Amino acid sequence: MDKGRVKDLATLMPWVGLFLFAPPVLFLFRPDTTIFGVPVLPVYLFTMWFVLILTSRKLTEHLIDEPGALRSPPQSDQPPGASTPRDEA
Repeated sequence: MDKGRVKDLATLMPWVGLFLFAPPVLFLFRPDTTIFGVPVLPVYLFTMWFVLILTSRKLTEHLIDEPGALRSPPQSDQPPGASTPRDEA
């Protein structure tokens, strides 16, 4: 999948989530319907939440050029605001 298409899909993810959790969609579930004794609405909410997280993770993996690109840079031993040899020159 090319990077432009992945970016487009990543841009749509918040809108898909908004649609899936919009009240008109949630009103489709009857409160008395259950799955293994659990009301259908919480099952739907947590399932869609999980699917959105997994989809976002997969899209993020496709957008990263190299492994570890999202990791933070190594921290310096010096306290914030301390001068370095470059600053003194």
